[in-house]
Amino acid sequence: QVLAALGVGAGAAAIASCSRSSSGDGRIRLAMFHAPEGKLNPLTDGLKLTRWSCAESLTTLNADGDAQELLATAWKRESETTWRLTLREGVTFHDGTALSAENAAAALTFAATAAKPPRVLDGVKLTAKADGKDLLLTTAAPDPLMPQRLSSPQLVILSPAAYPSSADGAIDPVGHGTGAFILKQANGSSGATLERNDKYWGTKATAPGIDVTYVPDGAARANALRTDTADIVEAVPVAQVGNIDKNLLHEVATPRTSTLYLNTRSGPFADPALRAAARNAVDPAALIKTVFEGHADSPV
Repeated sequence: QVLAALGVGAGAAAIASCSRSSSGDGRIRLAMFHAPEGKLNPLTDGLKLTRWSCAESLTTLNADGDAQELLATAWKRESETTWRLTLREGVTFHDGTALSAENAAAALTFAATAAKPPRVLDGVKLTAKADGKDLLLTTAAPDPLMPQRLSSPQLVILSPAAYPSSADGAIDPVGHGTGAFILKQANGSSGATLERNDKYWGTKATAPGIDVTYVPDGAARANALRTDTADIVEAVPVAQVGNIDKNLLHEVATPRTSTLYLNTRSGPFADPALRAAARNAVDPAALIKTVFEGHADSPV
């Protein structure tokens, strides 16, 4: 939220753009904003892996935030601190290994015991183990949101071969996911190459592959679309939106916020009356119109 400490909000929207044409061979040319933080380590870059449909979590969320089936097909709460999950049958990782309760438990255990566990597990002491074909999850405190928590891209399930044998090793997602595309190459901060998974357990992809490039400069990303050197461009800057065919733009509301934190313990804003005066001086509509050029929402 913009000036959230003053009670003013403007949730910015993510804008992506898609070209009418393609490379001619059916492959998708994708220009993304950020290069991976940690060599596509799912604990930090899981969102990229799921956006590319090369790795999957146990559940997914619908528009209302309810957990839906993905690698898990059913779940039930056996006690306040225990959940039992049934895994999808017939799923194999890209390296040919079959999905099982044992390797799903190992993947979650690796995330939960990492030196820096993913944020979705903040405050959660998660224990995972196989119980026959089922996956049994236990938490130190009751966690009624466990099915939603398991939808996090940071908790994608990779083949056992993806995980290091020593604490100082790195997770290797290349060729170790379960998704509709196989990650074939991860080229550092330049890009990645994916090929269609013809043995995917779900609906097969139409495109034969995806060629990813990381383009941090917003104007360059927008220009890639205008010059037909990219089919899909992530995070088109608001300043570039006016130069792109509106029919190619896809705007999605996100919870991303811009925040201004104020010191309310000492100094001028320790005075509630002064905080209220500053809050009343802010015009959310003007911020949305000027700073965000209309591409934001205000909750007030």
